[in-house]
Amino acid sequence: MNEFGTPVVPPVPPAAEKAAVPAGLLGWTTFVAIMTLIGGGLSILSCIGIPQGVLMVIGGIALLGGKSALEGVGAVDVAVLPYLQKMRLFMQMQGWIYILGILLGGLILILYFGVILAALSQAEF
Repeated sequence: MNEFGTPVVPPVPPAAEKAAVPAGLLGWTTFVAIMTLIGGGLSILSCIGIPQGVLMVIGGIALLGGKSALEGVGAVDVAVLPYLQKMRLFMQMQGWIYILGILLGGLILILYFGVILAALSQAEF
């Protein structure tokens, strides 16, 4: 109470600066989560890969849940922005690793079947 008998209200701190979620973070996160789920599902199909596949599926589901939670956030504190930018870079790198793996796998399959066809065309039955 002050000398006039009214309660003293503490000053309101200034509002923290807000920034938007970095562009591309949600899209790359979705892509990486889906590719992780697909990879986990394929790993589960093998006997040896079941433990790894289960963990990959759990991780993909958790990543989709994190993306959904981040979608609900309109703006983030400026102090969190560097972390989200690093996460965007990580998701981009993981996404490109998946894309290059798919392209390399397709190229290897094409070469493999090319060698098989060349060997069969040279064979005399």
